[in-house]
Amino acid sequence: YNGGVEGANSCYMDVEQKMKPATMPHVAMATACKPVLSECDRLFTEWYTAHHGKSAIETLTRLQSFVTRYRPISGENQLARHVDGRSVHGSVILGLPTDDAFEGGGVTVWDGQPQSTAHYPIEPGDICFLDRCVWHQGNPITAGTRWVIVIFYAVKGSSLSRADSRARGVHTVNASSLLESVSWMQKTGKHGMQL
Repeated sequence: YNGGVEGANSCYMDVEQKMKPATMPHVAMATACKPVLSECDRLFTEWYTAHHGKSAIETLTRLQSFVTRYRPISGENQLARHVDGRSVHGSVILGLPTDDAFEGGGVTVWDGQPQSTAHYPIEPGDICFLDRCVWHQGNPITAGTRWVIVIFYAVKGSSLSRADSRARGVHTVNASSLLESVSWMQKTGKHGMQL
């Protein structure tokens, strides 16, 4: 389900008004994921203020949040190298449980000066925090089905400056406690999402 767009691999819970093509949030998915999204907000705030200072966040806004499915089919198995967008100050990728174990996947990140390359597997329960303007890609899966929640954030803060856009970073941790909140994902059809 992607607001009725056929063949889409993502189901949106939060949608930025300027999003093109326009899509509608999936209310049942947003309701089911509310505790997970709130916990991701909390964890992102902790991570972001640790890297940018305590006054870095006065207001945190979820620009977009969505569940994405990857399958070993051309056009659905990966996401090409990209930056999340100029209005995005940071992102979260949360690995979700699956009934169809996947092979491959994860995220490759290009960051720093000089630029270095890092590969993060992002297993179910892992959460990856990306700062603004960090090049990354969803690596191809070769078998199974991989599910992730992705969140794009905008930050309004008193210490946010142009220099912050150059203070890039990436960090991954295991957030398996979040998986208790997404047990619905393991119950086929219970989440109201149709992909």
